[in-house]
Amino acid sequence: MKLVLKSLKGEQFEISVESTTTIDEVKEKVLAEKNLAIDKMIFQGKILSSGTLAEASVKDSDIVIVMLKKEAPKKPEAPVATTVTSVPRPTQPTTPQPVAQPAAQPAANQPQAAAAPQGMVVGEALQGAVNNIVEMGFTREDAIRALRAAFNNPERAMQYLLDGFPPEVQQQQHQQQHQQQQQQ
Repeated sequence: MKLVLKSLKGEQFEISVESTTTIDEVKEKVLAEKNLAIDKMIFQGKILSSGTLAEASVKDSDIVIVMLKKEAPKKPEAPVATTVTSVPRPTQPTTPQPVAQPAAQPAANQPQAAAAPQGMVVGEALQGAVNNIVEMGFTREDAIRALRAAFNNPERAMQYLLDGFPPEVQQQQHQQQHQQQQQQ
């Protein structure tokens, strides 16, 4: 049977599998054929973590949403020898990447939408991300709430929907709701 896989970024591809194929075997096949590492597979709003495609009621030509892993394992391979001696100190200056994310947070607020940082979607891409999340079985309100909390990053929004919102994000949302109620 043909299985249609669709990423959160809208990329779509097909693989040929049997209904008795396990979820792990599908992930391995996609890695081997497409060189894409799947983190999670979602079908009809449910995470497919174990069992076969038949057990999950996946049929021929059904669409399964996939969350892809970041391709970070390739980077540590090269600096292994240099990291041992002198790279620990430069790694600390390299940590401004998390600092770059908070800098992107104000850009996620509605007034500025000209340039979107990597992983962040705006405009039509944002609407597409909302529609993709709704297709997975979540409500439109939950999709929008998760995207706002994730600063318009669809992958992070899915993590929030699947694993739960971090406490600091929940607290921030409650404060924003409280402020809106006071203004009315």
